[in-house]
Amino acid sequence: MATAVDFTNQSFAPLKNDLILRVARGERAKRVPVWVLKQAGKYLPEYKELRGNRKFFDICKDPELVCDITVQVCLHQ
Repeated sequence: MATAVDFTNQSFAPLKNDLILRVARGERAKRVPVWVLKQAGKYLPEYKELRGNRKFFDICKDPELVCDITVQVCLHQ
């Protein structure tokens, strides 16, 4: 059985990018947070074919390619 851990007395460094956490708490943000899961689908032949020789961040700049890859990954979850 898992044991709960109490982090209330822990001292953590201030977060440098807590945008997604602030939005999750319902706070306003200057921009929409984006979470990128880079590893998703890397093993899929369909992903490898769509990706070709492109670098990850080059793919991110192509909305049509991002949509195609997202659908491929979601179909295999």
